Amino acid sequence: MELLNKVIVYDNKGKTLDRYTVFTPDGSVFAMSENALGFNLYIGDNTEVQKGRHLGKKLSNVPDGIRQAVINRINQ
Repeated sequence: MELLNKVIVYDNKGKTLDRYTVFTPDGSVFAMSENALGFNLYIGDNTEVQKGRHLGKKLSNVPDGIRQAVINRINQ
Protein backbone atom coordinates (compact mmCIF):
# COMPACT_ATOMS: atom_id res chain seq x y z
CA MET A 1 0.00 0.00 0.00
CA GLU A 2 1.54 3.24 -1.20
CA LEU A 3 0.20 5.31 1.70
CA LEU A 4 2.26 3.25 4.16
CA ASN A 5 5.42 4.63 2.56
CA LYS A 6 4.38 8.06 3.86
CA VAL A 7 3.78 6.95 7.46
CA ILE A 8 6.28 8.36 9.98
CA VAL A 9 6.88 6.42 13.20
CA TYR A 10 8.82 7.49 16.29
CA ASP A 11 9.81 4.91 18.92
CA ASN A 12 10.60 5.89 22.52
CA LYS A 13 11.93 2.36 23.20
CA GLY A 14 9.19 1.53 25.70
CA LYS A 15 9.67 4.44 28.11
CA THR A 16 5.87 4.83 28.14
CA LEU A 17 2.83 2.69 27.28
CA ASP A 18 2.39 4.75 24.11
CA ARG A 19 5.78 3.66 22.81
CA TYR A 20 5.10 4.70 19.22
CA THR A 21 3.94 8.03 17.85
CA VAL A 22 2.58 7.56 14.35
CA PHE A 23 2.00 10.31 11.77
CA THR A 24 -0.27 9.21 8.91
CA PRO A 25 -0.47 10.74 5.42
CA ASP A 26 -3.84 12.41 6.13
CA GLY A 27 -2.22 14.41 8.98
CA SER A 28 -3.60 12.30 11.85
CA VAL A 29 -1.31 11.40 14.76
CA PHE A 30 -1.74 8.29 16.91
CA ALA A 31 -0.12 6.96 20.06
CA MET A 32 0.34 3.20 19.92
CA SER A 33 1.75 0.52 22.18
CA GLU A 34 3.81 -2.46 21.08
CA ASN A 35 0.43 -4.14 20.64
CA ALA A 36 -0.95 -1.42 18.37
CA LEU A 37 -4.14 -3.37 17.78
CA GLY A 38 -4.71 -3.13 21.54
CA PHE A 39 -3.66 0.44 22.46
CA ASN A 40 -4.11 2.80 19.54
CA LEU A 41 -5.30 6.32 20.38
CA TYR A 42 -5.83 9.38 18.18
CA ILE A 43 -3.93 12.25 19.83
CA GLY A 44 -4.39 15.06 17.32
CA ASP A 45 -3.18 16.16 13.95
CA ASN A 46 0.19 17.22 12.66
CA THR A 47 -0.53 20.87 13.47
CA GLU A 48 -0.94 19.96 17.15
CA VAL A 49 1.82 17.36 17.60
CA GLN A 50 5.38 18.31 16.76
CA LYS A 51 7.66 15.76 15.10
CA GLY A 52 11.11 15.38 16.60
CA ARG A 53 13.54 13.60 18.90
CA HIS A 54 11.38 14.26 21.96
CA LEU A 55 9.18 11.42 20.61
CA GLY A 56 12.09 9.00 20.38
CA LYS A 57 13.97 7.63 17.41
CA LYS A 58 12.46 8.04 13.95
CA LEU A 59 12.19 4.56 12.46
CA SER A 60 13.18 3.82 8.88
CA ASN A 61 10.70 0.92 8.69
CA VAL A 62 7.16 0.64 10.04
CA PRO A 63 6.91 -2.34 12.47
CA ASP A 64 4.41 -5.01 11.37
CA GLY A 65 1.95 -4.39 14.22
CA ILE A 66 1.96 -0.66 13.53
CA ARG A 67 1.55 -1.33 9.81
CA GLN A 68 -1.62 -3.37 10.42
CA ALA A 69 -3.04 -0.77 12.82
CA VAL A 70 -2.45 1.99 10.25
CA ILE A 71 -4.11 -0.08 7.53
CA ASN A 72 -7.10 -0.58 9.83
CA ARG A 73 -7.27 3.17 10.53
CA ILE A 74 -7.05 4.07 6.83
CA ASN A 75 -9.84 1.62 5.99
CA GLN A 76 -12.23 3.06 8.61
